[in-house]
Amino acid sequence: MEVKIIATDKFECILCKGRKFNILLDFRNGKATTSDSKLINQPFRLLECATCFHIQKQLTQKLKKTIERIYENYEAYYLTNGKEEYHLEQNIEISRSQKIIKAIAPILNTQGTILDVGTGSGVFLQEFSKIYTLWKLYAQDVKISRFNTLQNLKNFKKFFLLKDNDIDTNYFDFMSAIYVFEHILEIDDFLISVKNGLKNDGILLLQVPNINENLFDLFIIDHVSHFTKKVLYLKLKEYFKYVYFPIDQIYKEITIVASDKKLNLKEEKSYKDQKITPCQISNLIKSLEIKDKKVAIFGTSPAAIFCANYLDLNIQYFVDENKEKCGKLLCQKKIIDPKNVDGSLEILFPYPTNLLVKLQNRYPNLKFVQIQ
Repeated sequence: MEVKIIATDKFECILCKGRKFNILLDFRNGKATTSDSKLINQPFRLLECATCFHIQKQLTQKLKKTIERIYENYEAYYLTNGKEEYHLEQNIEISRSQKIIKAIAPILNTQGTILDVGTGSGVFLQEFSKIYTLWKLYAQDVKISRFNTLQNLKNFKKFFLLKDNDIDTNYFDFMSAIYVFEHILEIDDFLISVKNGLKNDGILLLQVPNINENLFDLFIIDHVSHFTKKVLYLKLKEYFKYVYFPIDQIYKEITIVASDKKLNLKEEKSYKDQKITPCQISNLIKSLEIKDKKVAIFGTSPAAIFCANYLDLNIQYFVDENKEKCGKLLCQKKIIDPKNVDGSLEILFPYPTNLLVKLQNRYPNLKFVQIQ
């Protein structure tokens, strides 16, 4: 498939301010999803900067207003009442926050000050405070969400609204932004603010989706940036002397650490970014063109919501192993336990092969159909 190239005076690259782009997708039917797993119908255009190769949504005024409305009504982990999800690893339940904290443990002191930017329901600070009991905790977000939960944490000091300008300069030892950077419209302003808030030897942690491992991220409407490791690394190097990928990475995600101080951190030094092509994206969409079949969808993630939306909700139900979700409604469809699935029904599986193998071993009588 031929890539169209456009040059524009109206839009500029979020990262490098370039004005020439390759069009990867013109998604006119707009059946997408939000990052808090809700249906949305919003046409968008996906661009790749011809200068720095960063993949991004074309930021029209209409899209910006849509994103503003999403944030006004944002509900992180609403199916689990704000609690972070846990996943089984070698029969042990572990959350994303626990994995991240374990990966960066060698570079954290026993005490310090942390600001969690885009804290959402506060799940990262909750896990952090269990281990680093002497750290002073601060949080920031576009609105106060579950403030009582944060306020009850030991050593929690203050909540900043994003519009506040009263954050002390050179104050924080550590700033975390978990699934935040991909939402930022003004990336240079964000990084300047981070630099101002950190001490001279302070550390920044970013956790973002890895577009090379999860193409479904393209259809999350409020994710305006879609990062590869190389693009993300080069951007942070503009602001920090040292940039690291901790060796313990989470599949489909990128953990990256930056500081002006050299850190004692085992790092991933070699990786291969793959070029995202219009053909790949087109094939993903075509894999969902299912006609006259009764199907269910596994999971309740944004990928599952996108699939359901693209199919006009013509599905039987969602399937999820999380007992807290089972019995609830999602997009007016019931969520049921895999043990209660009709064995003759095909279950669409919009996740990696390694996860599919595990599910097939646990539920050998179910008919999974991988979408990728």
